[in-house]
Amino acid sequence: MLFALAAAFLFACSGVCAQRSSSLVGPVKANFLRLVFASLVLMLLALGTGGVDLNSSAAFRLYLSGLVGFGLGDMALFFAFPRLGARLTLLINLCTAPLFGSLGDYLLLGTRLQPVHGLACVMILLGVTQALMARSTLPAPRLRRLPGIVAAVVAGFGQGFGATLSRHAHAAETAAGMNLPSHVETFLRVVPGTMAVGAFWMGLRWLRSPALPSPQDRALSPRAVTWIIANATVGAILGVTCFQHALREATSAVVLSITATTPILVMPMTFFSEQDKPSARSLFGAAIAVAGVVLLKLTT
Repeated sequence: MLFALAAAFLFACSGVCAQRSSSLVGPVKANFLRLVFASLVLMLLALGTGGVDLNSSAAFRLYLSGLVGFGLGDMALFFAFPRLGARLTLLINLCTAPLFGSLGDYLLLGTRLQPVHGLACVMILLGVTQALMARSTLPAPRLRRLPGIVAAVVAGFGQGFGATLSRHAHAAETAAGMNLPSHVETFLRVVPGTMAVGAFWMGLRWLRSPALPSPQDRALSPRAVTWIIANATVGAILGVTCFQHALREATSAVVLSITATTPILVMPMTFFSEQDKPSARSLFGAAIAVAGVVLLKLTT
């Protein structure tokens, strides 16, 4: 529970850093570079703590988890953002991820969500919905919304089923009598995700006409590097490590519902950094989500 809350807070910090780095070098390039830096740091940490068996059943499940979560999920989000806007994209993504996670847990692990936990998750997602819908979220023309909605749902599937595959890897670890540290699990997830995002980025560069200016072609500045490193540290390294540890203690639906509060945690950060004052509806939604988290804490 505490690790899921820590992951939500770290993801909120990562979101602020990602916004700054994306504005400087472009979202795909910024995302790829932060994953590369995170992979290198996590590799050194894994080697420094005894290494890891890269050919185990648990490792292969974590590879797949990274491809589905970081690869498919991140690429789908990138496709959805310009078509739906950040708020509606996050709303669909965050609300569908626990559903896919719960379904994945049932199909692969045979675990079901307890009714009281389901009620708490619904409260959290309703609160997040109220907070995200407080402002306009449909900047795109109607014909562009359907592909964006599909992409946002795919991103929710990537996040939710990626979490299930991580829990499936935990089951393989238990069966083999091993216990991988959370930072090693994060390394095994981030590396294939980095490869998928890198291939996606290079594909975009290859398809784009060289005559057209591209935000992905902006040169790296010391300021951009600083924000990319900060994003990698609080998000892909610390945040995902806490997320992996949380999945050992609770179901995918519970963990994903708690991390769905990330946009709410961003509100006070943007208030102080950008003077973005939240509306009364946003605050009301935040209160509902917090009540859901408290209910989860009392019943877990």
